[in-house]
Amino acid sequence: MKLFRESKGLTFIEVIIASFVIIFLVMGSLNLITRVYNDIFASRVKTYAFNIAAENLENLKSYNFGALKITPDDLLPYPLTKLESDSNPWGNPDDPSNILPVGGIKMKVYKIVQNAEEDGESNIVGRTQSDLPISNLKKIKVVIAYQIKSASGGFMDRTTELESFVSNPESQMSGATIRGRVLRKERSNPNANPAPPGHATKSFVHVEGHPEYTVKVGTEATTPQERGYYTIYNVLPGTYNLYTQGDGYEKSDYKDNPVVIEITTNNVNGINFTAPDIQEASISGTILDSSGNPVNVNDYKKESREIRADDGTSFTTTADTHGDYLISGINPDAGSVSVTAIFTHKDTGVTYYGAYPGRVNVGNNSNITNVNITLQPVTGNTAVLMVQALDARDKSTPIGNINIVLKNVVTDAVMYTATTAPVSGIATILVDVGNYKLTGAGNYYVPEEPTKFISVAAAPPLIKLYFYPSGSISGQLIDYDTNLPPAGPINLQAYSEYSRLVGSASSDTITGQYQFDGVWAGTNNVVRIYPDASSYAGYPDEGAEAIYSILVTQGNVTPNQNFTVQVNAKEVSGKLQISAPGVGNDIMDGAMIIAQPSSITTPPHTYTLDSVNPDEKIQTSLKRKRMQFYGLVSERTGAYKIMLPANTDYDIYAYYSYVSYPASTILKYYKKLSGVTPPSEDQDFSGAWITY
Repeated sequence: MKLFRESKGLTFIEVIIASFVIIFLVMGSLNLITRVYNDIFASRVKTYAFNIAAENLENLKSYNFGALKITPDDLLPYPLTKLESDSNPWGNPDDPSNILPVGGIKMKVYKIVQNAEEDGESNIVGRTQSDLPISNLKKIKVVIAYQIKSASGGFMDRTTELESFVSNPESQMSGATIRGRVLRKERSNPNANPAPPGHATKSFVHVEGHPEYTVKVGTEATTPQERGYYTIYNVLPGTYNLYTQGDGYEKSDYKDNPVVIEITTNNVNGINFTAPDIQEASISGTILDSSGNPVNVNDYKKESREIRADDGTSFTTTADTHGDYLISGINPDAGSVSVTAIFTHKDTGVTYYGAYPGRVNVGNNSNITNVNITLQPVTGNTAVLMVQALDARDKSTPIGNINIVLKNVVTDAVMYTATTAPVSGIATILVDVGNYKLTGAGNYYVPEEPTKFISVAAAPPLIKLYFYPSGSISGQLIDYDTNLPPAGPINLQAYSEYSRLVGSASSDTITGQYQFDGVWAGTNNVVRIYPDASSYAGYPDEGAEAIYSILVTQGNVTPNQNFTVQVNAKEVSGKLQISAPGVGNDIMDGAMIIAQPSSITTPPHTYTLDSVNPDEKIQTSLKRKRMQFYGLVSERTGAYKIMLPANTDYDIYAYYSYVSYPASTILKYYKKLSGVTPPSEDQDFSGAWITY
């Protein structure tokens, strides 16, 4: 009994302490279990988010390069809420129809597409449209935003981001550079070394079949050592034949044609030409008065006497006191020329005109003599019309070698032609009194006014025509969505710095190429594009872009002025529902949507490589883009949206497949909607689908 009386139990304080220890241990274990559960759930949600981001990123990659709509600058950069706008080309992520409920968590999908380029550290980075309007590389990014519970019971914002880059498979490579020199070889002195073209003469190097590569040979330098050089930039891979042509020498092909440009070619130097000069002819004779006696030139005004061969360049104002004259330097390529003379008497003021009967053959490079001309006074219903060609930029510099044309005001038939003199810029024409349309054109000169109406009286005053130096502009039109030339011609217009129309052109339906010729040379010309709806419908009424400040130089083609045009795209949307064994009503796990013009009657799933029917073979990239096939994977909400060019009707196909359980059989279904015209809503796929 004594033993039991000496044993002691736990005191109240010890019981309380022990209880607190037990509670602390139990609560710690519960918190640990809760945290582990939350981490497991968060990891699961993050995996869902990653999978959704990867799915949407792959969906973006499946788009045609041109169909990847650029995210507007005003929706960038962060916060993501800026993308929650109806102007977002990829939809408003905050729209309830676009929010994905996954495991009780609402996930917003943000899609961002930007033009991209390589920075100074060789990193590919996205750029805003204002910084990089056009690029053959695009950055695509998908951000999944969602909330998860924190340990404290609140919510934490989380994002999962994936990005990638897509390149334009149709982008052109930068081309090679061709350099060389043009020299002239004198026929009359075979032992002389070839020399460059003369100072300020017109000389060009051409590439057969490629006017966009035409360049002017440098002749502006006053020292011969610096003249005759040329450079052609951005020549794409191919096989080319080059030739040169210019003042004072014959057209000459490059001796080692063809020139082959490989993909790996950067520079091709030493493409030199040695062109034989033109053997010039001469004409000589005597100017006679109406009585048949040689004239004394001292009796006639010096400023109004002229003897001319109409090869375009050759004339003289000199004859001796016996009336003898000599015209040298006549281009034999003219074949035959007419020879005329006009003199005005000092004392009486009477104008005399004469022409050698018939034409003089200069094609044999010889010196033709005894080409005598008899002068007759200009009287009655005839008049001597003098037209002067002047540079429109300063209104005073004479321009030679301009072809002056007078036409009938009613029939537009050509009545008279003449060529302005190289020094004075004046052409003299004996014409009947009356009304005419007056115009002209020259070597890379175009008139300020296309046509001028004049009335010629018995003693007409000097008429002045103004001309601008001209060049050419070339480029290509590409459809934004197909990366191919538009299927119909697109019209373009070129305007001067004063907003005056100076050229019109249409794109080629096969190559998309266009070229303006006769465009005023200057730095502020504007090329503005507009569509011709009658030839190819669906493009917007006004072009979305224009190219400004194009440098047009006289006699040259300014190449690579390229445009991208886009057909108006409209949305077609609807729901995906199916009536099939083992499948719920709404298709929530995605289906393939394919749209093709209704003119194509072959269903997409019948294309095969071994079909004997060409229309049922697998589509080539070119044919697929030309026929504008469009495809996408539907959303996880049982709905779909597809953007289609609004220039035709479409047949839209939906394809769905799944593995049956427990038979593990692949079941494939499709359904077709016919004659859908964008835009259109409620284009639902429902009811029984067809197996295939």
